[in-house]
Amino acid sequence: MDMNNDSRRSFYVDIGEYTGSDLLVKNNIYFLPSLHGRLEFAVTASLIMKGVEFDAVALELPDFMKHSYIDGVARLPYISAVCVETGGALCYHLIEPQDAMCEAARAFVPGRAGSLYFIDRFIDDYRDHGDSFPDPYSVRGAGFVNYCAEYYKANGAAPLNERGHDDLMREQFMAANLEALAQKHSKVLFVCGMYHYPAIFKMLDYKNTLPFYNKKVGRVYLANLAKSSHESVLSESPFIIKHFEAFKKASPAADEPAVDSPVENIPQDNVLKVDFFSKNAGSFGTGTAPDAANDPGAKEDEERGSGCRGSAKDNISSVEYTLKVMQTEESFNFPEPASLDRARLNLKLLKLAAVDYHKNAGTEIGHNYFVVMLKFLSSYVKLKGALAPGLYDLLMAARASVDDNYAYEVFQRAVDYPWIDNSHKFVTLELGLNDLKIDGKLIRFHRRMKSVKQMFAPGLKKRKKEAKEGDWLREWKNNEDSICSYQPEDIVIENFGDYLRKKAKSLLNDEQARVEPFSTSLMDGVDMRETIRNYHVDKRIYVRVGRNAHGAAGTVVMIFDEDQPATAAAYEKYPYKMTWLGEHGQESDMAFYSSVPGDKIVGPGISRCEYGGFMLSYPPLRLYDIWRDPSYFMAKTKSETLLLA
Repeated sequence: MDMNNDSRRSFYVDIGEYTGSDLLVKNNIYFLPSLHGRLEFAVTASLIMKGVEFDAVALELPDFMKHSYIDGVARLPYISAVCVETGGALCYHLIEPQDAMCEAARAFVPGRAGSLYFIDRFIDDYRDHGDSFPDPYSVRGAGFVNYCAEYYKANGAAPLNERGHDDLMREQFMAANLEALAQKHSKVLFVCGMYHYPAIFKMLDYKNTLPFYNKKVGRVYLANLAKSSHESVLSESPFIIKHFEAFKKASPAADEPAVDSPVENIPQDNVLKVDFFSKNAGSFGTGTAPDAANDPGAKEDEERGSGCRGSAKDNISSVEYTLKVMQTEESFNFPEPASLDRARLNLKLLKLAAVDYHKNAGTEIGHNYFVVMLKFLSSYVKLKGALAPGLYDLLMAARASVDDNYAYEVFQRAVDYPWIDNSHKFVTLELGLNDLKIDGKLIRFHRRMKSVKQMFAPGLKKRKKEAKEGDWLREWKNNEDSICSYQPEDIVIENFGDYLRKKAKSLLNDEQARVEPFSTSLMDGVDMRETIRNYHVDKRIYVRVGRNAHGAAGTVVMIFDEDQPATAAAYEKYPYKMTWLGEHGQESDMAFYSSVPGDKIVGPGISRCEYGGFMLSYPPLRLYDIWRDPSYFMAKTKSETLLLA
């Protein structure tokens, strides 16, 4: 059993290799460099904290943030932001479960918070770094020690005097603080950004004096991150964060259900809205580009609208949907943090989204689609020079391999976070993409490390949501007797019917055409297929003689599903039957059978229905209600009725 645990842990870090590394341990100071907010480094931090007993932890954060940061760590898994007002601007630092600094701090909060040290120097207008780092997914395979060793070898030889002035001041300040901590404690863990690790490690070879530092800042406070901001500012997707947080069973908030109330109920004077594209956007938080889970149930339906719950007439029932979700969850089991694998998490996300797609679109995504999707992802990731796809890549693959609806299901699964705090105990920070200011204050972003932030849903429009659950369904029921079709879709159906009429005429013409050897005239053109087929026999050219079929196609019948239940007890997929007359001279009469209007409410008084089959008859105003016409009572199925009509 122990051997099995060791083999799992070696995926991320070997504790013996870590404690014996000359590039990560300096005297009694143990370095844990990380890419802030990335899953692989949080898992590594979790394993190191369990495998080594430290009596102090130092973090790459300013000391004036300590009180607010500890409060934020204590309220996890609710996501917080430490806000700092300085120079008329607002800076923020996100407290996320999957951040290595946060994971190290959780081991000391609340019982040993006195041994948690914040040793960084705050610098206003700190600039981003354009450095590129190896894909963090390589930590799982190559190991944390090898990852850091390769980075140190590639960057550790650079002279310290070539570093930027702001970086040098911060690194000297942290090195001096580390030396002071090393004299007070026997084992000190230092969690820092990967970029600063080589310089600070080298500085510990020299005597560092703590420089004079008297930086005055304004108000420092803890804010709750609004639910609407989860999809755009978190370092990882909520799907991945949720899976890491699932192992934190001791967290006081982890067992609490999501508290989800409409945004309208949040007092507007208690909400901060922040602009991503501020001209003076700087860098003082942590995080990198994002990547994808939510528990199936009521919250998902609330997000999509009141009409999306499975019903007896859905293509997949609520029981079948729940069963499929449970089967997918069981097939992707992660028994401990060391078993977390970004590639398997991505596949799980795609599989769960496929179940959602089956429920809402009525179409099951087969194995072949996943083969195409994974090939697309493999090629796309190689083209980018990465090892594992991010959420943006998954959305592109879903849209290219299936359709936009499936990409939307992937996105919804990815950004749904189960722990939302709307208690209003803390000010709510809403980080948006609009050009907004807060009481005339400029909003400035300070991040430790440059992150190429990719927008999650390019080309995907946000679906409207109900202000209050059930409003759309009530509006539908109040106007149920006055159903009408949607004009843009009417045009699409009419164009499709016109195409089928022309196609039918073309097929009739082709059936009457004949092919003969060329003699004196090319007739309607050379028939290349017949010529090539026989050229080796008689060396002759064949021409096509066309004949126009008389008449035109006036009625079109399209059957998507005959909807014949296997037994009398089985329910019909498309029980609703109707005949519509054309509203003007360019619109056909129409008879169809479909799903029941009102089953899937997608907007205020708007229901999405699915055709099982339809008939278009042109010119209009000639059709009686075929479903009540006794002339067609001999038809055994709905599709036969359409054909007879």
